[in-house]
Amino acid sequence: MVQRDAGYDLNGRIVLVGLEVTNKMYYPVYIMDLDDGTSHYLNTDPFWTVTVYISPDHRKIAVKFKVSNSIGSVLQLIDNQGEEIGYQRIIRGEIDSQSVTDLILTSLLGWYDNDNIVIDSVNFGDDIRIGPIIIYNPSSKKVTGTYQISGYPDADITYVSRPGWGEYSTSHAMYSPDYRYVVYAQLDGDITLQDIENNKSILTLDHAYLVSPQWDHDSRDFFTVRFTDEEKWKKGIYTCEFFRVDIDGKIQQLTRLMDVFPAADIRSFALSPDEKKIAFWLSTDPSKQDFNLAILDLDQGQVTLFEGIEFNPQRATARVREPVWLANNQQILVALEAEETYFRTVLVDLEEGWAMTIMENSYPIGWVVDEPSNDE
Repeated sequence: MVQRDAGYDLNGRIVLVGLEVTNKMYYPVYIMDLDDGTSHYLNTDPFWTVTVYISPDHRKIAVKFKVSNSIGSVLQLIDNQGEEIGYQRIIRGEIDSQSVTDLILTSLLGWYDNDNIVIDSVNFGDDIRIGPIIIYNPSSKKVTGTYQISGYPDADITYVSRPGWGEYSTSHAMYSPDYRYVVYAQLDGDITLQDIENNKSILTLDHAYLVSPQWDHDSRDFFTVRFTDEEKWKKGIYTCEFFRVDIDGKIQQLTRLMDVFPAADIRSFALSPDEKKIAFWLSTDPSKQDFNLAILDLDQGQVTLFEGIEFNPQRATARVREPVWLANNQQILVALEAEETYFRTVLVDLEEGWAMTIMENSYPIGWVVDEPSNDE
């Protein structure tokens, strides 16, 4: 992989989270124009424990963060030009002093559509358990729906972080884009596909809890990672393969990595916008923690390793963050460890075979469209 100079011609607008260390660790959010390298800082308050999601139409950014020395959190909405369009305080079950739920609102999980966001909740009773996810419209300040997995068979609803299912998420569930189906984690580590509308379980997959599943855009299939050799796994050797599962329960194995490598440890994958490729991190040496960027071509069934684009979570003291596809299906943003900092954001061009550092002390979130919205 060739390292490009910073003067190479680029275009597009991306969203990044920075890392600033003073007496505490702070996480400012930026919009960067790739054509000239300028970045716009989106918040003036120092904050930490930040989560950032981009709306499906790539025109809005939702940021949930905790301001230092304050109670509760803040929900901030930003347009694709970097202008603030909403700012609301979240304290326990209230948003801007208006009661939303009698539970405690915790994590921002993403966007339900271009107008509503998804927030996790937790019930701190005699035993701490996750509550429903809240569908909330920041403009109208109203709850437009709720979903929960607590009534489903063997659902893992304990308030613990499940590795690979999101850094801050406690829901242990991945809903289809149309919210008619959900894949949720079970207490024993298996995952189950549930039909929400008809309230029935479709299938359960064992050894598939390591990495959060991902749905395709039309809610017909989801992709997941499973261990294929339990005996090797018990000896500390990962034997991961990719699988595609449709809503009727049909299972298709997509890779045969163990036919080529002595081990296959897969972490943090992302489906391309055209749904023809999967970018993921792959470690093939059971004695090391080095993960290389890899691409699975879903049409050809081929896996390509990109030497030189590697990540070691032990050196970076951080989890392996998922790759971020740009809209052209050719370029990917990745977070790599840096010598003196936690992360640096690197842009990788898959077709031309080059990589370049975009910003030090940062990790990527995604992209937004360049042009202003029609209602601005």
